[in-house]
Amino acid sequence: EHKSFLDPFQPQKADETAFWQGVLDTTHRQFIASVKQGRGDRLKDKDHPELFSGLVWSGEQALPLGLIDGLGSASSVARDVVGEKEL
Repeated sequence: EHKSFLDPFQPQKADETAFWQGVLDTTHRQFIASVKQGRGDRLKDKDHPELFSGLVWSGEQALPLGLIDGLGSASSVARDVVGEKEL
């Protein structure tokens, strides 16, 4: 019955689109809740209208929003975690 679910070569079916939208909406709500819980008080404006809109944020944009703790490279983070100046 569902072998052709969302087949890109078939016309869109309203019931399949509605089902998939429900999956996406549920996943989006779970993601928002997880970020809010994980970031806690570090998330500056939990009600920012575009915060969870699907936009991509640069590090400089994410920092004041509280989405990240700081800017750095993979090497600088590795050095901080290991506690050595040189790796």
